[in-house]
Amino acid sequence: MPSQTWSAVFPGNAAFVRKALYGSVFVQDWTGTNNWAAYSPFDSASGELVTTLLTTDGWNDLGYLDDSGVDFTPNYSVADTMAWQTRLKLRTDATEDTESAKFMCQESKPIIDALYNMLPLASVSAMGTTGYAVTKPLTPQIVYRSMLFLGVDGSTNNEAYIATLYPKCLMIKPDNQSWNSKTEIQTGLTFQAYPDALSGFAVKRFREGPAWRALGLPGGVGALGITPGATQLAVTWTAATVGSGAPALTNYTVTANKVSDGSAAAGSPFTVAAGTTNKTITSLTTGQPYTVTVKANNANGSGPVSTGVGTPT
Repeated sequence: MPSQTWSAVFPGNAAFVRKALYGSVFVQDWTGTNNWAAYSPFDSASGELVTTLLTTDGWNDLGYLDDSGVDFTPNYSVADTMAWQTRLKLRTDATEDTESAKFMCQESKPIIDALYNMLPLASVSAMGTTGYAVTKPLTPQIVYRSMLFLGVDGSTNNEAYIATLYPKCLMIKPDNQSWNSKTEIQTGLTFQAYPDALSGFAVKRFREGPAWRALGLPGGVGALGITPGATQLAVTWTAATVGSGAPALTNYTVTANKVSDGSAAAGSPFTVAAGTTNKTITSLTTGQPYTVTVKANNANGSGPVSTGVGTPT
């Protein structure tokens, strides 16, 4: 029977290996009236962060964290039903399915004091306030927050983002604080996500950014082959590929424009079926050079444009 090597079938893609090189933690008090169901911190057109972040969205950035970033811990447990008549499990039921996030704040400022002492953010004083003081309540308070965690990979203008939204969460564990001459004062906090009735979920994750979107776009078609003919150009290219899990190729777009004035050839741009890798462009002006472009398209958008120049005879 036919055979093939492992390397021919292995679907791994190094572009899918990501790190959270940088990031932020954003917080605001949970109000119970904010419906986070349709919220996204990303612009739908560009995939970059929305301009309302830290302006009108109500978020506060906690500033520098230690280099451990954020540690997300799933808490999942099950209970098994056993019977005397069998050594196999009759059924298994989930008894807990929660998630918590732990991080270490490195900045000493009023908003961190409020989180550490379970106080509403509305009570936070401005930095440098004269007579600043925070009083820990004698009776423990339950103050829910909304939190957004943002991780950033890639380079400027080619970022890959990952974000996690807790629409409703509670600080369940403040870590020890150490005051000494060797290390900065750090404030460790752990927040647990809770279901938010209005939004309809407890945890939501996003992936966005130009680098993320590029993974779903077709590849380029390589250098164009352009063969001149009588008032025509025969254009050929290599079939574009799409990555694993990306939408299938839908078609190619071919354009032809006069170099002299940029005017388009009759019928340009042309749409070519996905299974075809050639196009003959006719009714061109003899002796006039034309710039020809080809790009592949799928449901996510278009791949890189390949360009060539040809002159009809």
